[in-house]
Amino acid sequence: MSADEHGVSFTVTNTGTVAGSEVAQIYISKTDSAIFRPIKELKGFARVTLALGEKQRVSILLDDKAFRFWNVKSHRWETEGGRYEILVGASVQDIRLQTAVVVKGTATVFPYDDAALDCYKTANVKNVSDEAFAALVDRLTYRSHVLDMSEPSYRLLTAQAENEAATTAGNTAG
Repeated sequence: MSADEHGVSFTVTNTGTVAGSEVAQIYISKTDSAIFRPIKELKGFARVTLALGEKQRVSILLDDKAFRFWNVKSHRWETEGGRYEILVGASVQDIRLQTAVVVKGTATVFPYDDAALDCYKTANVKNVSDEAFAALVDRLTYRSHVLDMSEPSYRLLTAQAENEAATTAGNTAG
């Protein structure tokens, strides 16, 4: 197996008793990440069909978006630099090959206010305040777009919810 920040190459061998197909999947993992991200992120895949005993070299490209995240402070896509595990498997739970690559970072501003996000760091996600959620997704976007009660879409959703509640109350009153 060989890998860099642009792609992965590996050999698949059919060791079964009949011809078959496999979907080889590429995941990345950054276990020391300072940002919130999945433990394993699917970044590419390829279907491989092989005859009994056949081997095939498979290459899967990683595009310029493979290592990026949205930085809510700088309001742009950035890359967290450092060591990433490159994982190859038949599924996220069936990893068969792995190696590591070092990726140069572009992040200049840490995206979160640590104090406001303690509920996420401690996995206390049942008690996430509006303020913590706003800090995670970007307070300006959250406040001005999601909770702007003057927006027509918000008023429409509120009216629909009120109508549904009134209909439900009317149906259960008798």
